[in-house]
Amino acid sequence: MIRWRTNKKCSDRQSSELLCLPSEPILEVSGRTTMKKRLAMLALLFLGLSTQSQAQTLDIGGIEIRLGQSTASALAALRTVYKVQYFDEMETWGVTRPDKPTYGIGSIRVRDGLVSSISKDYFDANGVSGFDQHFQALRDALARGGSSCMTKIVEDAERKGIITNCGRYLVLWQTTAANSMLSLSISQPR
Repeated sequence: MIRWRTNKKCSDRQSSELLCLPSEPILEVSGRTTMKKRLAMLALLFLGLSTQSQAQTLDIGGIEIRLGQSTASALAALRTVYKVQYFDEMETWGVTRPDKPTYGIGSIRVRDGLVSSISKDYFDANGVSGFDQHFQALRDALARGGSSCMTKIVEDAERKGIITNCGRYLVLWQTTAANSMLSLSISQPR
């Protein structure tokens, strides 16, 4: 029998009957534990985690949008609070506050009538993206299941940027002569 317990500390383990995970939930197996049973338990655990990650979401201005959600329902939810406009040149739905239409707060891209990419923009009250906003974007990526973050710096004649991949989440902070932009996004694999 396999059962989860979450209030027991890892230091309270009993020989090979318990498996502690980093967040401290405990998987208990009754009966004799063999290597085959352990591998089977881990396979079930990872299968559950991969199924969970398929329904990834990101909030734009407090409204949760899900990858694979119908375009119509995503746009309807966003339009309850925000202005939404389609940009042909980028094949993207841009989301802005009605009172500040020049400040984009996020965007979605669609494929075959379903949301295929979600992006959330970060900036302060003055429209500036700085360290605090970059820190928050990274914190949000990790809180939503992003992991194994890898950072690289990009620089050319027109822009400078920092790109951080945390699993399927991407944090992009770039500066051009015209502006600075910081966003957190997630996309369906192609």
